Amino acid sequence: MKTLNDYLSTLDLSLLQDVWSNYCDLESVAKGFAIYDYVYDDKLRLKSIPHEDLTWICTDTRVGIHFLFLDDEFVGISRQVARKSCIEHFWKDEESCKKVKDYIFSLKEQEEHKHSYISEFSNFEEYEAHAQAMKELNKKFNRQ
Repeated sequence: MKTLNDYLSTLDLSLLQDVWSNYCDLESVAKGFAIYDYVYDDKLRLKSIPHEDLTWICTDTRVGIHFLFLDDEFVGISRQVARKSCIEHFWKDEESCKKVKDYIFSLKEQEEHKHSYISEFSNFEEYEAHAQAMKELNKKFNRQ
């Protein structure tokens, strides 16, 4: 019987370079750390690579076991048994869990520091024209 390490040793690690197709669902990872806010990373440091022997297609989604890599280092696995079922995460060890947790918390902190200021919203004329056009459109549809 194969072990997880057997599957890991046969994983095509060149897939780590294909960033977009191996993007990891950060929000499901964040929920595991009790963060329910939206988190995003345009650097895509956390990647999820499926193993062809451990995954299958359920409707339109590849489910099963995916290997998780943070900065190209194996940190754990995720498991999803069906398309709409929750994604569970299992970490390689306590150190890997802490690395991922710190990474997710750093994304949350970055989001908290982004603010919009009135000085950035300077084109009131364009907004007013748009608002007027929308009011006219609403009047037109409300007459019918």
